[in-house]
Amino acid sequence: MSAIGVDKIGLTAPLSLLKIRPDFASEVTSRRNGATGEALKENLLYTDQSGRSVTGIMATVNTPNYQATFTAGRDGKPLFALQFSGCAVASNNVVPLDRDRLVEAVRKVGRDLEERGCVVDLERLSLYRLDATRNNEMQEPTSSYFPLLAAGGMRKTTRRNDFGGTGFVVGPKSKIWEAAGYDKEQELLFKGYEMGLCDPNTLRIEARALKGAAVRNIFGVRTVEDVIANWENIKAGFITTVKANVVKLPPNATNGGAASPQSLEDAAVAEMRQFEDELGANWWRLSGSILRDSYWVNRYGLKAASAAVGRVLGNETDTAKKHTRRVHQLLEQAAHRRVLEATAPSGRVNAVLYEEIKSKLLAA
Repeated sequence: MSAIGVDKIGLTAPLSLLKIRPDFASEVTSRRNGATGEALKENLLYTDQSGRSVTGIMATVNTPNYQATFTAGRDGKPLFALQFSGCAVASNNVVPLDRDRLVEAVRKVGRDLEERGCVVDLERLSLYRLDATRNNEMQEPTSSYFPLLAAGGMRKTTRRNDFGGTGFVVGPKSKIWEAAGYDKEQELLFKGYEMGLCDPNTLRIEARALKGAAVRNIFGVRTVEDVIANWENIKAGFITTVKANVVKLPPNATNGGAASPQSLEDAAVAEMRQFEDELGANWWRLSGSILRDSYWVNRYGLKAASAAVGRVLGNETDTAKKHTRRVHQLLEQAAHRRVLEATAPSGRVNAVLYEEIKSKLLAA
């Protein structure tokens, strides 16, 4: 069973925690007048130990292993940020980092920065991003499991630079965090790595905290030092996030004695008939079209119904809202049952594949 580990890390700090030597070099971006070439208003980015000030919009140090930036924070004061993939720094971008390899990767980046003239203790900086991840070697090709990720509420994404075109994500509109699942081999090939670095059926699942507040809320840590001292928090945060957002079909979804998808949809129709008169023909036509459209029912029944209700129901009576919630539940159950009863290309039933996902992702 693959262990839960760490991949991408984002760190930030005020310049007071950095010592920048005069020989430090960075690429500075400035904003200039297109007609005259004159530099427009610029911000102080950093001051080295000789007193030399560097100004501009942004100063960057880009290497194959990490990206460091100097910008002006919201308060106008210079701010340092660093982001890197721990997996890429430590090895071949495949195996998530355990605690010891995380320490090695962070210190490797720190040594490189110091050789370039920027001295900073990275383990003390504030985390603004932290990804916990697990590689899962599945019995089927990863594409066989994609319908199950979609059934749990994840949406397909075309962010090729992130997933190589095979990704599914779920998270709030605020983008403070997200859970992601994708074909690890395809992502590696898209990024130019050679074949054979991982099992071809590797389904990568990640719990990504994309803001400092999410790092604290999901993993209960603030710095790399905290991660090292509280490694169990990383595993607990991953399992909690995955359980709530990736493998969240109801416990009775795979129960062979459960109602059929058609009977659940028929029950939803019957439920709507009870308040058809109250809401009017417009609601019935709109909702009925959703029920009749197998694409929406099978794959996005709950979301489609929710959108329709939001447009039509408005501030209707509590009784109508009660019926609406019931319709949502029936549509969701029908959609889940249709997916789980379907068969994978290998001939195995999706319900069996779903149990495989659960057992591998949620293993302690």
